[in-house]
Amino acid sequence: MPLSWSMGKSPALGCWRSHANVWRKIINEDIATAIILEDDADWDVNVKEQMFLQSQAILSNPNLVTNDNSVENGKPYRDDWDIFFLGACGVSPHVNKTANVGPYLVVKDPFMEERRKLTPTFIDSLNHFGVHEEGERVLFRASGSVRGITTAPAIFAMFKTNSSRDSDIQTFKSSNKKVANADGHTPQIRESARVAMKDFYAHETPAEEYWEHSGL
Repeated sequence: MPLSWSMGKSPALGCWRSHANVWRKIINEDIATAIILEDDADWDVNVKEQMFLQSQAILSNPNLVTNDNSVENGKPYRDDWDIFFLGACGVSPHVNKTANVGPYLVVKDPFMEERRKLTPTFIDSLNHFGVHEEGERVLFRASGSVRGITTAPAIFAMFKTNSSRDSDIQTFKSSNKKVANADGHTPQIRESARVAMKDFYAHETPAEEYWEHSGL
């Protein structure tokens, strides 16, 4: 638990602890890089193209993180950062251009949701990349600075059903209406992968059969 924690034994503590466990696993098992997703994460069906644009931006602008201009094979996002948030809590799509936000650049993403449909803030610990080499500071030095990169609007976002299914740490008004995951949506994503899955899967076919023939 971080020394600065002030929320007692709230459900949010379990959420934080689960992420800290993943950071520890990365360190203990010497995992070079990992992408960490919570179970309600959603993304655009064109996520590969979006991440390629992120890679291009990072590799061509090394001063976003350090002054090192070197590029190594097999490291499409570099690894001289501690955390790469693919959308972070408190990031606004309408940020004041004169705000002190640190080094940044504009990436032209043709798959981004329309600006008028973007919500004021995005996801919190929902998903991020963690890197082993210097990421130990994230786990063992909860205080102090870490090197991070983020992107706004978020590449990954939170799938919502507007019900208690949306969170383990928040309370919702009770309702007699039955809500299924298939009824949800992701406001910040233009072409939701979760929504697209409804047209991909046959409801009468067990999900396991898709995995058997997918080669994954």
